[in-house]
Amino acid sequence: MNQDCQYIASNIKVLREEARLTIEQFAAKAGVSVDTVIGWEKGTLKVYTKDLLIICPILRISEEDIRTRDIKSERESAYKRMKQKGSRKSFDWYYGSQSKVIYYLLPIILVPLAAFIGYLFATFFMQDTINELVNVYLQEGLEVPVFLEYANIVIPIGFAAIIGIVFLIIELIRKFRHYFRWWYLFLAISFFSVLVVILSIAVIPYYGYCIYQVFILKGKNRK
Repeated sequence: MNQDCQYIASNIKVLREEARLTIEQFAAKAGVSVDTVIGWEKGTLKVYTKDLLIICPILRISEEDIRTRDIKSERESAYKRMKQKGSRKSFDWYYGSQSKVIYYLLPIILVPLAAFIGYLFATFFMQDTINELVNVYLQEGLEVPVFLEYANIVIPIGFAAIIGIVFLIIELIRKFRHYFRWWYLFLAISFFSVLVVILSIAVIPYYGYCIYQVFILKGKNRK
C-alpha cells in the first residue's frame, strides 16, 4: 500500500533496530499488534498520522524526518564515508545535517541584512519624501504620525519583518504540509466566499448611511 512517503517503512525498521527493540517490544510500546508492526516495516500496511504521533517519540525522531528522509541510505552512506575517512564526523545524521544548518542560517543572516537595507533605503531614498510629509503635517498644525517621526526605525523593522514572515510561512508549510487535505482548500474558499457575500450585502446599508451623513446630517455631529 502506498505511503505518504516511500521511506516510512524502511525508516521504522532501521530506527527500531537502532533502538535495540524487537518487533514484540516495539509493538508493546506502540500499543499495536506484532502483525501491524510487520506490515508497517514491509510497507504493506499504511502508517497514518495518528500512528506516527505514537511511533516518533518511541523512535526519537520528528514526524517530518521520518516522512522525508531516507535514513537507511543515510546510514549506509555514513558508514562508507567513515571507512574512507576514518572519522565519526561523517555521520551527518548524528552530528547534524549541514543542509539543515544552512536552511536555518539563512533567516539569521537575511533578517538583519533586510533591516540594514531598509535603513539605507529610508536614509538615502526616502528621507526627502519623509521630510516633506513631516513639513506638511507641521504646516497644517497636525501631530506628526509616529511612523513618520521614527521612519528610520520603522522602515528597517518593516523590511526585516517581511523577510521574517516569508521564512515563517515556509516553515509552517514544511511543518504542517503532511496534515493538508484538499477539502481544507474547499472549506477555506467556501468560507471566504460566504464572507464576501455578507460584506457585499453590508455595503448596501453602508452606502445608504453615507448618503444620510452627507445629505441629511451634512457633516453635523448631532441629529
